[in-house]
Amino acid sequence: MRVRVLDSLRGLAAFLVVLYHTWQTLPAGPLADGIRQALLFTPFKAAVGARPAVILFFVLSGYVLALALARGPGMRWGGFVLRRICRIWLPFAISILLSAALWWVMRPVALDGVHPWFNADPWSAMPDAAALWRHLAMLGDTHSAHLNVVMWSLTYELRISLVFPLLLLAVQRLPLRVLLPGMLALQVATDATMRRLGLPLAPFFGDGWAGATLTTLHFVNCFVVGALLALRGDAVQAVLARLPSWSLGGLWVAAILLLGPSVDYTCTLGAALLMALAIGSPRARRVFEVPPLLWLGRVSYSLYLIHVPVLLVVVHGLHGRLPLETLLLLAIPLSLLGAGAMYRWVEQPSIALARRLPGAAPQAARPALG
Repeated sequence: MRVRVLDSLRGLAAFLVVLYHTWQTLPAGPLADGIRQALLFTPFKAAVGARPAVILFFVLSGYVLALALARGPGMRWGGFVLRRICRIWLPFAISILLSAALWWVMRPVALDGVHPWFNADPWSAMPDAAALWRHLAMLGDTHSAHLNVVMWSLTYELRISLVFPLLLLAVQRLPLRVLLPGMLALQVATDATMRRLGLPLAPFFGDGWAGATLTTLHFVNCFVVGALLALRGDAVQAVLARLPSWSLGGLWVAAILLLGPSVDYTCTLGAALLMALAIGSPRARRVFEVPPLLWLGRVSYSLYLIHVPVLLVVVHGLHGRLPLETLLLLAIPLSLLGAGAMYRWVEQPSIALARRLPGAAPQAARPALG
């Protein structure tokens, strides 16, 4: 079952990531600081840090995967894995190869008048054969993301997707009195171990086997919460339906506040609450299920993959010819155009291939990252 309002939420979250990387390119100063402060007082506060949007993607993934697997006619793990690889990895691989080709065309150098992040992170090293292998293998370490900085989240998306049938089995069979304490214990143990090893508690990359395992476990509960919402959504909607309108309004505010740039646990709760409210609200469906937002949701994975290479090409290619602010404004519509093209020529064929493969479910659930 397709929940169209969630498509729109996915699209808006991807667009917030675009805005984040765009304004992040601005050098520190009144303009960038003013944008940041203004966003803090709007529903788009998550744009001051892309991580809340990614947490929403992870919860959405748990939701859509749980629906696809629980309602499918049967599932073989091998077929499910092949479908997820087609759905996530193939478009990702094209974006990496495209970014590498653009690097060789542009031959970028460090620029003046941009934020240090822009010179230090994306396109910060030559994409030789070793770098391409590390990227395409999704090693998820600190040396394997400069061709497309958003890939850190896709690494966790794919890793957790591959073991998701086991997570779903736990969600289906364990009572909440066992599952919820188990989730809490996993999170506490994971974070305590990360502290002892000196790993950051808000991880982007995990170097080595220990780091990769722990940082992946850190995000498992996002998928579990999404699966819980999918399988127990009727009970959640029954509770929400009994609440007065003023209480529902307060919950909308709470969801947005929880999704602000804060710890991952509160973002996870905020994402689940926002999804539950959007699914159950006829007014929200009227607002979100408009054609432009549905289109944005449809191309959101392509937008997520393509916007950083577009930003890099525009800024490196036209730096010094136009004001930086003009270049950044230009990069936004060009990213949308690029997303439409990538969806048509890359993502749709990947979806078609995934659907033709034998195995898991009647159709390959789209990654919440797109």
